[in-house]
Amino acid sequence: MPSLYLINPHSDYPAYYGAEVFRDLGLAPAAFMADLAVTTVAALAPVDFQVEICEESVAPARLDCEADFIGITGKVSQRNRMLELAREYKRRGRRVILGGPYASLSPESLRPHCDILLRGELEPVAERLFRDLRSGDYQSEYQGSAADLADTPLPRWDLYPNDRALQGSIQTGRGCPFRCDFCDTIQYVGRHQRHKPPQRVLQELEVLYRLGYRSVFLADDNLTAHKTRARQLLTALAEWNESASSGRVHFSTQISLDAGGRPALLELCARAGLSEAFVGIETPNIDSLRASHKPQNLLDDPVRSVERFVEQGV
Repeated sequence: MPSLYLINPHSDYPAYYGAEVFRDLGLAPAAFMADLAVTTVAALAPVDFQVEICEESVAPARLDCEADFIGITGKVSQRNRMLELAREYKRRGRRVILGGPYASLSPESLRPHCDILLRGELEPVAERLFRDLRSGDYQSEYQGSAADLADTPLPRWDLYPNDRALQGSIQTGRGCPFRCDFCDTIQYVGRHQRHKPPQRVLQELEVLYRLGYRSVFLADDNLTAHKTRARQLLTALAEWNESASSGRVHFSTQISLDAGGRPALLELCARAGLSEAFVGIETPNIDSLRASHKPQNLLDDPVRSVERFVEQGV
């Protein structure tokens, strides 16, 4: 039975979402947000693979792990730890797979440190990758294309330390239609938004709810960019939350500032249980917004837009 050890490395520096916040308060290590990367990869692995997950916000990776393959994901904020782990496992004779946003955006910096480099989205190449891992005849690099989110499996939360995470997470969409020139999102998931069907989102929500999560991050690069789809999803979440048997769930997500000009949509956000939104205000300078290709922030007065969010309790 092939074995796979999946690691979400700790951040390279103190951050508001890192385990160091809990350590500074004298609390046991914990993850601010449950990680979707390792749990989704685990779900894509065939049933004959033995999979273990390591969340370094909770506990350091086991360097003496003897799994056949060590899979390491990460963002640029985890780069140094990714490399540290990759070098150490390679030194110990383990076969290392590197993937995730940083591997997709800066492959040349990671290629020398792994046996297999995964670029792009895993779902379209997962079957081939795991078949090759099983046979031992694998390529040095795999390039995934844009995935259909309706076909993405339920994350393997049964392998994750859910008792040490404050917030659950559900990926509801990938991509953003805007073209802000400072944003890396559209460089690796594209400008064509792909959405997970509302019923599938509710299915994942039920799993997290049974595990005890009452705060969930909706992982979407821009939840309200596609108006019709946003209303469908928010309506489904509102109806689910209104009938939740053991308390409501509070959601957070990412929304662009132009949503402040759509009061009815913000009202629906609040009804659904959206209590926090990460909004890219960037700057009040009009010339800078135009130069950085962010015209969606020029549609209304930014202060008034923010006020509308707050008026709805977001």
